[in-house]
Amino acid sequence: GLDNISDPQMIRAVHARGIAVWQDVQSPTEGPVSWKEALSQGIQGLQTDKPQELVHYLHTTNHR
Repeated sequence: GLDNISDPQMIRAVHARGIAVWQDVQSPTEGPVSWKEALSQGIQGLQTDKPQELVHYLHTTNHR
């Protein structure tokens, strides 16, 4: 997989080749807004300092 790609064209290009994309959203301000933005780009994973909060967010927003 590839890490920290945020350009939509690049994400589509690597997805077309079957490559997963992960983003590192770790920051002092990370939370639902940054998670939603990252997930809306079609990525496959998030790296976080707040795993319990992210799992709760994913469940409450019907993400995997």
